[in-house]
Amino acid sequence: MGLRHLVLFAASIAGPAAAGASDKPPIGASEKPASASDKPAIGAPAGWIKPQQPAAMSGALDAAALHLLLRDEQISFHGDTSRTFTSTAIQVAKPEGLTALGTFALAWKPETDRVTVHWLRIRRGVSIIDVLNGGQPFTVLRREQNLERAAIDGVLTATMPIPGLAVGDTIEMAWTIERTEPLLKGHHDLALDAGTGGNIARLGIAAQWDGDDRIVVRSHNLPARLNSTPRSLVLATDAVEPLVVPQGAPVRFKLGRLIELSDFPDWASVSTIFAPLFGTARQLPAGSPLHAEIARILAASPDPATRAGLALTLVEDNVRYLYIGLNDSNLRPAPADDTWQRRFGDCKAKTALLLALLDGLGIAAEPALVSTRLGDGMDQRLPNASQFDHVIVRAAIAGQIYWLDGTRLGDRRLADLTVPDFH
Repeated sequence: MGLRHLVLFAASIAGPAAAGASDKPPIGASEKPASASDKPAIGAPAGWIKPQQPAAMSGALDAAALHLLLRDEQISFHGDTSRTFTSTAIQVAKPEGLTALGTFALAWKPETDRVTVHWLRIRRGVSIIDVLNGGQPFTVLRREQNLERAAIDGVLTATMPIPGLAVGDTIEMAWTIERTEPLLKGHHDLALDAGTGGNIARLGIAAQWDGDDRIVVRSHNLPARLNSTPRSLVLATDAVEPLVVPQGAPVRFKLGRLIELSDFPDWASVSTIFAPLFGTARQLPAGSPLHAEIARILAASPDPATRAGLALTLVEDNVRYLYIGLNDSNLRPAPADDTWQRRFGDCKAKTALLLALLDGLGIAAEPALVSTRLGDGMDQRLPNASQFDHVIVRAAIAGQIYWLDGTRLGDRRLADLTVPDFH
């Protein structure tokens, strides 16, 4: 690939975004889309949704504190937006289950998501108690659960206590999240668990998409037959038991029950989403103080490997790690000059900074998206932008490839670096 293209080095099922985030909304970041929201709405499901009814749990499973009577997930891809309807019904079988179900909680990213809660109710025999109509509003929290890991993601959580819940009750919940991620340029990709762990009395998974979308579907270890057409898929089954996953086996043998959807034709097309973002972020303005740092490194040694080592040390020692996933910063790297002046940044920001330094030193380098945990078995997976959780630098010096990670500490010489254990 060319100098401004990403090297796709590994992949995994990761969280809702790709590698890291920058420290503040970058210059030129987009405003919040019209579909985004700071609090959940309350309303009926859209017309394309066909809600399922819960099933009864078999008597053999009564030992559990909670019985999952229904997991119903329905997805619609339309234009640039994905819509995910989720409905669950959980019966409290033992007193210890009350603690886990005592409060309804729903998380979303306000910059890209719009949330609608459809129902929150208690079914007690033939009676139904509507919790949403109880007069108590949602409490919206910004909890930032990963501050100790130097991460601020901006995720909001709507909570509501469930009053009067008792053993034997079934709590039924349903909501839809509409997500528009402008930086993905209308692409859709998704990896859905299809009942890997736990017992489920009734499982339903359905997806539909526009006729001109070229969605590819792939499945692994499903508990029932997947019915698919060129524009939809449906999985529906009862009495799902946990999948036995081999212990001690490589990650690719632990995919579990999985349904993948993607309209990316190949992994190279994923790289074309991110390559321009890093191409912009690594550019230095004429007045950047980094030009002085580049000149200092050039004067320190004529050896390219030594210069690259000095650049890596500069990034590791002078820019502290901080992830902030606000606005589109979960995908877009901060400009290198901004990161240097603020002296903090995430893996994307540090990578863009290191690339800018190497550009100034005349060293060929490019960003490489990686997965730190679940990359093994990428060849069995569909292209998916969200499968990456980290990004590093691939540098070519005197015919040798070096992998540089600006989020590390203590690196001094390239000769001492080892190839990262990513698959």
